Amino acid sequence: MSKSRMDSRVVMSRMDYEILRRVHERAVSIGLGDEELSFLMGKRNKYFFDLLDPTDKDKLKTEQLDVLPVILGVGIRDLVPNEISPGEDVIIYGYKRVTATKIVYRHCVRYHNGQESGTVVWSKRVIRGVRRKLNLVLHKAVVEFLDEGYFDVHRSALELYIELNAAGLVFTPSDLQKSLSVLMNRKRSLPVSLKCESLHSRYYYIRA
Repeated sequence: MSKSRMDSRVVMSRMDYEILRRVHERAVSIGLGDEELSFLMGKRNKYFFDLLDPTDKDKLKTEQLDVLPVILGVGIRDLVPNEISPGEDVIIYGYKRVTATKIVYRHCVRYHNGQESGTVVWSKRVIRGVRRKLNLVLHKAVVEFLDEGYFDVHRSALELYIELNAAGLVFTPSDLQKSLSVLMNRKRSLPVSLKCESLHSRYYYIRA
């Protein structure tokens, strides 16, 4: 797709672009969905995919970089390149298309030396009205943590994810998010056990 068919022209730091690109590629390579990544970062579900929007200059905040290597299982240098000059920018020629079933971001990159990338496409399907099945083994472990006082202080999703993985449980971040949502659901006949609070721009979970 040529630049003439793109909707926008955005100037952004090359470092910011490369970090976003590397995070996205690593997440895809390990089968981690963008909503699962956002959840483990302590953000709303759409957070990371919204960052990929080539028509916007939103970027990962510096304080978020500390959790990404842990989530993605890589070193910080795998995400933050060291060959980029300070102050180096790129021009992003972007296009986005949003329908009821799919979001598509297309862009090409013009570098400071005049070179251009090919067209890059990032897309996701929009799935509505599908209820995730509760992982009963995982949920039992989360309830045990609750009963033992684990949530008497604020806990992040990533902390809990690491603890449960260390216990040898087999589950996905989506399974964990489902379990936590069940414990926070006011529509159940049982009392609400957990609540979610925002601290320092991240979501944490604590006993209700």
